[in-house]
Amino acid sequence: MAFSESSITVFQAFGDKLTSIEESTFSGCRDLQSVTLPSTIKYIDNYAFSSCIRLKGITIPASVEWLGQAAFVSSGIETISLPEGIKIIPQRCFQNCTSLKTISLPSSLTTIGESAFYQCSALKGISIPDEVFSIAERSFYRCSALESVHFPSKLNKILRGAFSNCTSLVRVDIPEGTERIEWNAFEDCTKLSDVTLPSTITGIYSSTFIGCKALEHIDLPSSIRFIQESAFSGTGLKSIVLPEIGYIDRNTFYGCKSLEKVTIPSTCTEIKDAAFAECVALSDIVLPETLTSIGSNAFYNCQNLPSALAIPSAVTTIGFSAFALCTSLNSFTFPSGITEISREVLYGCSNLLTVTLPDEAVEIGVRAFAGCEKVIKYTIPAKVTMIWDDAFGANDALNELICLPVTPPATGGKFLGPEGNYTGKIKVPEESVEQYRSAQGWNIYASQIEKI
Repeated sequence: MAFSESSITVFQAFGDKLTSIEESTFSGCRDLQSVTLPSTIKYIDNYAFSSCIRLKGITIPASVEWLGQAAFVSSGIETISLPEGIKIIPQRCFQNCTSLKTISLPSSLTTIGESAFYQCSALKGISIPDEVFSIAERSFYRCSALESVHFPSKLNKILRGAFSNCTSLVRVDIPEGTERIEWNAFEDCTKLSDVTLPSTITGIYSSTFIGCKALEHIDLPSSIRFIQESAFSGTGLKSIVLPEIGYIDRNTFYGCKSLEKVTIPSTCTEIKDAAFAECVALSDIVLPETLTSIGSNAFYNCQNLPSALAIPSAVTTIGFSAFALCTSLNSFTFPSGITEISREVLYGCSNLLTVTLPDEAVEIGVRAFAGCEKVIKYTIPAKVTMIWDDAFGANDALNELICLPVTPPATGGKFLGPEGNYTGKIKVPEESVEQYRSAQGWNIYASQIEKI
C-alpha cells in the first residue's frame, strides 16, 4: 500500500530485489501513467493497480507467474499481453477495464476466473487458449463490443452468465467435448445469430439464450435430454426441432414472436406454464399422444394456432389461461380425463364456434369461456357440481345451455355474465326443472329453464 491513492505519475523499478507488487500497492493512483517493472517480479497481488484510470498500458515481465484478484480492476488499461507461465486469470482481474481493447493470453492458461473481464466494454475479440477447461461465471459479462470468441478445444463448461449482455457477439461455435452451458450464459446477446452446439452437450440450462433477438435458427443435438425454463425466451427463432426431452419447461419459448413451427418429440409428457405464451406466429404444431399435462398460460395469446388443435387423449390437466386469447381456434375438445375446467382456460377465444366438455368434468372455473363470443351452445356434463363466476360471460351469441346434472351445480355468482345479459334457453333434466328454477344462481333465469 506504499503508493495507494497517491498522486504518483511514473513508477520505475530496477535491480533484482523487487519480486512482487504487493496488495493495493498502486490502488487508487488515478494519475499513474507509466509503470516499468523489473524482470525479477514473480507476482502481482490483489488490487495492485486497481482504479489506475490513466494507466493505458503496462508490460508484464516474463518472470510473472501469478496475478491476484482484481489486480487491474477499473484501470485504464487499453492493451496488455500476459506472459507464458501464467495459468490463472483470477476473479475480477480486469473487471470494469472499460478501455481494454486487446489482450493476449498465454498458452499456459488453464483458468479464467469469475468476472475476470466483467464489463470490459471496448474488448472486441478474445482467443481463449486450448488448455482452458472452464469459463467462469460472468467472465465476459457486458463486454458490449465483443464480436468474436475463439473457444478452447478442451473446453468442458461455460458457467452462469459468462457472456451475458455481449450485445455485439454474432457467432459462437462451441467445441466438441463441451458438456455444460449454464444459466444465462448468452443472455441478451441481441446480435447473436449463429450458434453451433456440440454433440457432447447434455442440456440447455435456464435462460441460456434468453433475449437473443437475432437468433432465428438453432440445431439442437440429439444428446440433449433437458431444456430448462426460459432457455429461448424472447429469441428470434422461427422454427425448432426438439430432441428427446421429457417435458418443455416453463417459459421456454415465452415471447418468441417469430416462432412459426415446433416439432415436439414423442418422449414429451408435459408442457409447463407459459412454455409458448405470446408466440403469436405459432401455426405449425402437433401435440404428441404421450402428452399428459398442459400448464397454465402454456399457449397464452398464441393467435395463429391450428384452428382445430387436437388435444391428446392422455391429457388429464390443462392449467388456467392455457389457451386464453388463442383467437385462431374454431373448435376445442377437452380430453375425457379432464375433471377440472380451469379458470380462463379459453378466455377471449373470440373465434371459437364449438366447445366439447369432458364427461368427467366436475368443476368449471372463473371466466373459463368468457369472451368466446361466437359459441352458441354448451353442454354441461352430468358430473359438474360447481360453475364459477362469469364462466360463460361476455358471449352475446350464446342461446342454449344444456345442463345434464340432475342436481343444479353450485354457482360462484353470475356464471352467465351480468344479470339480464343472457336471454337464451337453459335445458335441464325433466325431473330437475323446478329444482333449477329455485336454486341460487339459477333462479334469476327461472323463466328460461325448461326440460331437455
